[in-house]
Amino acid sequence: MSGIFFKSALLPNFKIHFCCLYFLFFGLITKSANAQVTDSGEILRAGTEDASILLREYLKPFGSGFGADLNTGWFSSARPLKTFGVDLRVSVSASFVPARDRVFNVANLNLSTVELLNGPTETPTIFGDDTETSTLGSTHFNSFTQQKEELFSFEMPKGSGYHIVPAPMAQFSLGLPGYTQIILRYSPELVIENDYKLSVFGIGGMIGLNQLLFKGNLPVDLSIQAGTMDLNADAPFNVRPKTNAYVENSYPDSHWDEQSIGFDSNTFTANIIIGKEFPILSLFGGVGYQHASTNISIKGPFPIIASIEEDKLDPGSSATQEVQSINAPINFSLEGANKIHLLGGIQLKLGFISISADYTVAEYSTLRAGFGISVNR
Repeated sequence: MSGIFFKSALLPNFKIHFCCLYFLFFGLITKSANAQVTDSGEILRAGTEDASILLREYLKPFGSGFGADLNTGWFSSARPLKTFGVDLRVSVSASFVPARDRVFNVANLNLSTVELLNGPTETPTIFGDDTETSTLGSTHFNSFTQQKEELFSFEMPKGSGYHIVPAPMAQFSLGLPGYTQIILRYSPELVIENDYKLSVFGIGGMIGLNQLLFKGNLPVDLSIQAGTMDLNADAPFNVRPKTNAYVENSYPDSHWDEQSIGFDSNTFTANIIIGKEFPILSLFGGVGYQHASTNISIKGPFPIIASIEEDKLDPGSSATQEVQSINAPINFSLEGANKIHLLGGIQLKLGFISISADYTVAEYSTLRAGFGISVNR
């Protein structure tokens, strides 16, 4: 028998890691994000297969929402920069989680080790409501009492209580000859509070079709744009076994120190943009395609709780269960829901400073606001 024993803070701590990784990209430490997380949940312990299923369902809106955020903000005008023009821009995006992805039904997951013991069959996802959750667990047959007894149980974590997935971004754009523009998103590996690690690389381009093909004779600007991005993050995990008089533990606490969780998000977007430039105002809109995939890996060793075989029971001990160590990692991917999208936006130009906003319509619609400094020669 195998079952991964997670501390109660395991799934709620995803909220801490995610929010820190979002905002610490700019060095903005959001203590309020941590304050939203409480450590009052029960213990989550399940088999490797069941843990993968539950985590995938609980984090589903993160994969789609975060991917949608990374695929926005590549441009704030339908006209590329002039040759050697530069633009430095920071922005914040927020994708909206649809109602269907705010909850999931644990009774429909075909779990192999755990089952619903109490509570509702529908439990919130990470960006669902802060409401009552399902209680899951496993039972075993006690040979001494000749009865079926609970081996372990846990409550699924609550939702964050808000239905948006936020993400900041910073990028640099440079105008090149041939009515083209290159866009870079980059950060070397950042070590945050000696624990969290984050690195970002993204590259994109934009070509002005009006200037290139029609010599600027169209009454509007017409461009194509594409961009791809890779974000890698790593954070420590702290999953410790729970022991009592019935659970025997022979492992020192330091045995579990190498636990970690890793994120690898890969995105791609391509757009056809049409817009119009005015003296202090720029309007733009378009249609495009996007894809996002986030790979999540959780590395051990992790503690598991297992029944002690009957012929190995110590007559002088009350322990009928024991802590065992397992190194099998948990790996799964979250595919973004967005594919085809529509977008529209506006940019206000005040000398070297510009303020922009746009809205992308898709399964996970996204609102973005940005601030930039531009020298467009």
